[in-house]
Amino acid sequence: MDATGEGDVSEETVYVIYVKGSQKELGSSYELSLPEGSVVRSTAHKGDEGWHYTAESRYHSYFDEEENYVSDNFYYTDRVTVTAANGATRVYVIAYAPMQTESPDLTAEQIYADMIAMKSEYPEGMTWTNDNYYAWNGGMFSGGYGCTGFAFALSDAAFGSLPARRHEDFSNICVGDIVRMDNDAHSVIVLEVQENGVIVAEGNYNSSVHWEREIPFTEIENTGTYVLTRYPE
Repeated sequence: MDATGEGDVSEETVYVIYVKGSQKELGSSYELSLPEGSVVRSTAHKGDEGWHYTAESRYHSYFDEEENYVSDNFYYTDRVTVTAANGATRVYVIAYAPMQTESPDLTAEQIYADMIAMKSEYPEGMTWTNDNYYAWNGGMFSGGYGCTGFAFALSDAAFGSLPARRHEDFSNICVGDIVRMDNDAHSVIVLEVQENGVIVAEGNYNSSVHWEREIPFTEIENTGTYVLTRYPE
């Protein structure tokens, strides 16, 4: 991998270099082409679990050689700090995409099972307010607070790193979908789809986690804003 600098910089600058390839393994190598006159001051490697920042990588989707979507997440495993010719500091952060994993089982039964398994981590009545944040792997948002963050957490448990997409077809709600409703004031995630409505899980419901509330389709149609789904089109 080559990364060529673009001259000196006047202040400390961080350059994130996205590597098109598999997740870095210990012992693998890359070639970093530095600006003329630069001197390497330090290097650091934190292993494949280090510097894993969804928020900073969400606009840099990784695709494999066949242009199949893999992930919006990267492992920032190496930092190289250099001094440019003019004395300024430049930091290179090397980002590797996670290894391709098997696609999750997208049956309603499995999605439900993956979400309901999170009850042990997020039990009924657990305090959950707008102070709670979750960094999402769905790609459209870096993360969310309160009800949105809770929905994102369950969504990731079921869908892994599959990308999300938005629609407004409330007649096409599926298990695992996130529904933004109450006139854009609340988010819920769908556990079950029934004839006349849905069963949901939600955070920041009276400042806590709540499981298995039933919401009729008429309420969603009247107050719904959009649906976030992670099922491929």
